[in-house]
Amino acid sequence: MGKRLSLEAGSDLLTAVVVACSLLGDSFLYVGLPLTYNTLGLNLVSVGILLSVNRFIRFFSNTWASYIYDKHGVKLPFFIAICVGTLTTLSYGLLTGFIMFLLARVVWGVSWSFLRIPGYLYASNAPLAQRGKRMGLYQSISVIGSLCGTLVGGFLLDLWDFRLVIFVLACGSAIGIPIAFSLSDVPQLDDAPRAPISMNLKLIFGDFKMFGIGLVTAMNGLLIGSILTSTLSLYLLELVGEGGISVFEITFGIATLSSFLIATRRVSRLALGPFVGSMSDFLGRQKTLIILFSCGIISMALLGLSPSISVVVFAVVLAFASSNGLGIVLATEASDLAAIHDEGRLYIISSYVNWIDLGSATGPLIAYILRLGIPFRTMYLGASVTLFAVAIFHQYAMQR
Repeated sequence: MGKRLSLEAGSDLLTAVVVACSLLGDSFLYVGLPLTYNTLGLNLVSVGILLSVNRFIRFFSNTWASYIYDKHGVKLPFFIAICVGTLTTLSYGLLTGFIMFLLARVVWGVSWSFLRIPGYLYASNAPLAQRGKRMGLYQSISVIGSLCGTLVGGFLLDLWDFRLVIFVLACGSAIGIPIAFSLSDVPQLDDAPRAPISMNLKLIFGDFKMFGIGLVTAMNGLLIGSILTSTLSLYLLELVGEGGISVFEITFGIATLSSFLIATRRVSRLALGPFVGSMSDFLGRQKTLIILFSCGIISMALLGLSPSISVVVFAVVLAFASSNGLGIVLATEASDLAAIHDEGRLYIISSYVNWIDLGSATGPLIAYILRLGIPFRTMYLGASVTLFAVAIFHQYAMQR
């Protein structure tokens, strides 16, 4: 007989706080490593590997994390994960050289697999009429860690040494440890045997609805979350030149403008999470997705068609907002699917997060390969057409 364990009701927001604390160090690395790599015994190529390897390792660790949670419950593995994650953040300030950093990033990738699954598990246990709102709240709170790691960490790096900044962020991550320890498991026993670990692959490719949710999730992360984000600064440079733009007689350089626009990706997730989640509860998942798909398709088409910088700025903000909204509703759909599966609930969640990692890990690589042969505007138009095609496929998959 399998033992189904989940966080008790009301613990989802505390879980989100733990996740936010854990993200401080990882988010800072995307700002800090490219600026200080030569003082850490690294080169620019190794920085790219270090910032990507944690994503690729999760293709393996996501399934393992689900297996451990299914076998041992949530509290102990989750507590160990935040402890290991905090120690990993601290290690960034103590290590030198590529191999040691690589090992730390691999360990972080495994820890992150364990840290993010409980939030989806909680959502699958929430009442259907509140599931979208709770998922939106969870994602809004957890993204605060990414924002603080990027903004506060970047600010402190202008004042302090890299290693001192890491120590401060590790102390922030440690706040999550007692919170994780305070969470309680509520046993839910049923007569269904625990699902075999092989079920993860069956759910990724064998369940048509899960495949529909997962494919759109990967394309959303690839087309907007990765391709647009990784090429935006180069496209703006191509569009307006090195002089930047002037607004009210204030000149904004390309770096400042692109940083501001990319920051709206996380800010919109923070601001829109509860609203989009509640809208999906009220209107229904499919109607909400139609609105968000339409915004994403239009925004990417505008990027490909309009040479106006004001239109481009509007389109980028709209693209990021729609992408975050899609992520929230698709995550809720995955939780809906998990809620009706007594057996394999955790493997549905792990298959969903594998689709997320597939899009985020391959996006930058695909973007720069495509750039060798086609201009940015053609790439963005292609993204708009692709998003339209997967939207149609998703609607078909969910109606079967």
